[in-house]
Amino acid sequence: MGYGCGAGGLASVRGGVPADYAVDRGAARLGMASEPFRLRLADRLLDLLLVHLLIHQPWFRRVLGLFLLLGLALAVSFPKMWVTTPPDLNPPVKISLIDMVQAWSLSRSAANLAAQGKHDEAAKTWQAAVVNNLGNPNLLRGALHHLAQSDLSAAQGANFTLFHARYLLALTGTNRADVALAAQVCDRFEVSEGVLSLLGPLEGWLTPTEEATYLKALFREGQWSQFDARWERVRDQVRHDRELALFRAAYVAGWGPPETMRSGMDKLVAAQKDPRFRVLASRLRLLVYAQLLEPQEYEVSLARLKRLGQDRVADHIGFWLLLRTVGRSDEARDLARNFLRPPETGTELLRLSQALSLLGLKPAAFRVLRDRILTLGVPGLPGAARSWAFYTELLAENGDWAQLRPLALRLRSLDQGRCYLTGFSFYMAGRAEYGMGHYEQALIEFQQAATALWPDPELALDVAVRLLRMGYLAEAKQILATHEPNLTTEPQFWLAQFEIAYGLRQDAARLLKTAAKALELLPADPRAKNLYAVALLVNRRFPEQAARLTEQLLARSPTSTAARINHSLALTQARQFDQAAALLGRLDVDRLKDREAASYYLNWFEIHWHQQQFDRARQDLERLDEAWLFPDQTAWLAGKRAQLPPIDAP
Repeated sequence: MGYGCGAGGLASVRGGVPADYAVDRGAARLGMASEPFRLRLADRLLDLLLVHLLIHQPWFRRVLGLFLLLGLALAVSFPKMWVTTPPDLNPPVKISLIDMVQAWSLSRSAANLAAQGKHDEAAKTWQAAVVNNLGNPNLLRGALHHLAQSDLSAAQGANFTLFHARYLLALTGTNRADVALAAQVCDRFEVSEGVLSLLGPLEGWLTPTEEATYLKALFREGQWSQFDARWERVRDQVRHDRELALFRAAYVAGWGPPETMRSGMDKLVAAQKDPRFRVLASRLRLLVYAQLLEPQEYEVSLARLKRLGQDRVADHIGFWLLLRTVGRSDEARDLARNFLRPPETGTELLRLSQALSLLGLKPAAFRVLRDRILTLGVPGLPGAARSWAFYTELLAENGDWAQLRPLALRLRSLDQGRCYLTGFSFYMAGRAEYGMGHYEQALIEFQQAATALWPDPELALDVAVRLLRMGYLAEAKQILATHEPNLTTEPQFWLAQFEIAYGLRQDAARLLKTAAKALELLPADPRAKNLYAVALLVNRRFPEQAARLTEQLLARSPTSTAARINHSLALTQARQFDQAAALLGRLDVDRLKDREAASYYLNWFEIHWHQQQFDRARQDLERLDEAWLFPDQTAWLAGKRAQLPPIDAP
């Protein structure tokens, strides 16, 4: 029975509702259909049919349930909504269920590839598994265990090692087993910076194996005196390690007393006959010859490594720099220009670009950084942070601001929520704005850099020092705020902290602490002595000691205005007023800087106050800008001002 465009036709299209219903008998008799009513009725009948199918057709319920489950699964599988990192780890890692399944599948594939001896493919598969679920410590442990047992080269393994090690410890804290595993793998691939950062905080609690690992890292990083001092302390614990014995022989051959140097070299030569130690002994001989300035012997050992197929980019760089040191720079430049092997790690990229720059080949340094930085400067890999820092400074020196800011944005795009260099990318952008004279925008970028994470203490220190030079004290202070435990033995850290404390003029006690730490680490350094003397003067402590220090510094720089003012202040606090006044009297006050002028008038005030020349003391106060004083100095000055007699007093 046909209804044309009426309800029957629509129902047939929408779901097969039977069309033989008399919808509106009155209308039918008149030959007219009530169109809205028929549509509403068709919808109701359709709903009733769905209810009928749900109740009476089991297959329909199953199909509908499967579709609902599939929709729900899709809804929860793709969004990255599952946090897999501890609550205190910032930024948190969020993954999807798909990521979790892929990580599990990839970890199984990596284990199978490793069992087949395909270590390079296995390492890359482990890396992919980790990327899919970075918050799972078991995946990171699996990747590190594989690396420890693989036959990958140092360059191949280094690119996986440091990031995995650092992130594992970020997840598990100071888990001792994880620290030991991470240090073992870093040693296996000669990632010395990783070994030092992992084991350094545990000094005094290291096992014999870890002691040997730490000593080798010190040697590879060129910390010769620290290596020797630590060896003398722990030699009985590490005498079983045959590799470390070769490092000690190299130290004796290159840095030991003349009477023992020959014996050290003999041990290295003998070790070259043992296949297990042949490459290590040859590479250690390179370091010795570089120290002894013997380019001919270095070249012979380098040729031996080339025949073995074991020469590295760093070995060639060492030869160029040795030639430069002995006055053969033209030869070094020729070798560098014709060197075609690309760097394989961030550390090699850094050393190669720095060497090219030192040799006067800055265009070549720019090219190698431009071509490789995005590949080898991946956040968290060895040398990545310092490579970006060096590239930034080269661009800044060249005034290439137009390239620096886009590069900063490109670096930030590598973040994916967990970039080690996010803070540094803000610094790069700010450096570009500062170079172009956009100081307000530069401040905004530097403030963002200060509030970002800085997982690399050395990079944080480097950037903080550069911010200090540009006058951004508060931002430098904030960047260094969390790194004191990691940098306590670094003199540059304490020198930077002194500059921050002195520039902000808020905490005189902090100023004294930082100066004392710097002098402790650099006891013979004139700058450290000067800073300690300044801190003593600000805190009005030990004036006799301050006078001795400032006298030494004045003898070194007799024309220095700062040295004269400081020695005069020390003499004043030691109550040697006549000598202090004579020294101040020889200064040209019109040529003093604001900070020097404040110290100058503060000194005169104290001299005049003690000599009861109160009118002149009042004149000193009028000329003294107290904004350049510390709160303790201002409080002392207020006390003395209160003791001045009234102006009309006899």
